Amino acid sequence: MAATFPSVFAYQIIAAPFVAAFLFLGWVFWKVLDPGTSATAQNQLVTVVSFGIALASLCTMLGMSLAGFYEGWRIGWPFGKGRKFHDILAETPTLRLLVRLLQRTPLKRLARFASMYEKQ
Repeated sequence: MAATFPSVFAYQIIAAPFVAAFLFLGWVFWKVLDPGTSATAQNQLVTVVSFGIALASLCTMLGMSLAGFYEGWRIGWPFGKGRKFHDILAETPTLRLLVRLLQRTPLKRLARFASMYEKQ
């Protein structure tokens, strides 16, 4: 379904900073325990932690891709049947969660913008 691609891409963009932070923390951990210019790890703990971080990064991207696919399918299916995009977005749980989270942050203007898509 064509609507799943934008959602998958958006969810991957959301996950990218977290994955980058995971990988950066893994690199910092490696350089603290195994300093030097070597490209191969000498410490076994570094190898285990690096593998765990790589697995966590993969699972994060996979999970967000699946969530984006699900959300895109939820949006695309009613849109393909002729419903208005505004009405479809008002029913998505992701938008409601986003509005609640934004209201608790200094980004209250963004929350007002996102809440205009919610059902009145």
